[in-house]
Amino acid sequence: MRAFQLIGTRYEAISLPENGLWLAELELGLGLWQGFYKQTTSLWLRWYNAASWMLTRVEKLNKNVNGLNNNANGQGDWQSICDHRELIRTV
Repeated sequence: MRAFQLIGTRYEAISLPENGLWLAELELGLGLWQGFYKQTTSLWLRWYNAASWMLTRVEKLNKNVNGLNNNANGQGDWQSICDHRELIRTV
């Protein structure tokens, strides 16, 4: 991965530690992530924050469904779980 910075009227290459670019003004970074996405395992360009990689929509939905499953106390909010699973199927 390569990145460039505009200096005057020219772009100059900047060094990227650990294949990532941290944007301090946004408190976000853009880096290379090895993983599975859209039925393909590959090296992907992915946003990250100070704590971890940013979740995709599907990852967020899965996390919410898993949280609902783990927090169910016998009664559970099964309609919410079904609604989230339907959203995951359509994404």
